[in-house]
Amino acid sequence: MRELQIYPADVLKKEAEPVEDPGEWDELVADMRRIVSEEEGVGLAAPQVGESVRIFLMRDEPDKLQWSAYFNPEIIKVRETEKIPESCLSFPGVKIEAERGRVVTFKALTAAGEEVEMTVENLLAQCVQHEVDHLDGITLVDHASLSEKMEMQKQLEEAKGGGKSET
Repeated sequence: MRELQIYPADVLKKEAEPVEDPGEWDELVADMRRIVSEEEGVGLAAPQVGESVRIFLMRDEPDKLQWSAYFNPEIIKVRETEKIPESCLSFPGVKIEAERGRVVTFKALTAAGEEVEMTVENLLAQCVQHEVDHLDGITLVDHASLSEKMEMQKQLEEAKGGGKSET
């Protein structure tokens, strides 16, 4: 059973491979849905569950618990950039400020193999950019300032310890 990969897992730092046939990835997509639901995320990229392929899930609407899978996504246009708070399931307890567009147009294949082009805004725009970053081997570390990196290290160590004593 696949599990959420936590930084510094190697799979999070490499570029994912394109998908030939979206229909061959139903089991991976099901695992991703389970994990993103358990973690209450907005999106999840395949490398975050240990698979270096170009697939991500995203909520259909920010406040609904239904996800769609996107295969081989490409961002076409990013508009209205600003620095906004961002976190990641693979970086428990960490939050940074990332430069993200508020409006994003992207294209991808659906699970049925159909090419779609979508424009999303706000949280979903941030999600698309974040998940495509994962597919390109880019993580929160790459967006963090030096002071954020120092704080991130501390937060990751605290999360790893989980406040439990070792026996």
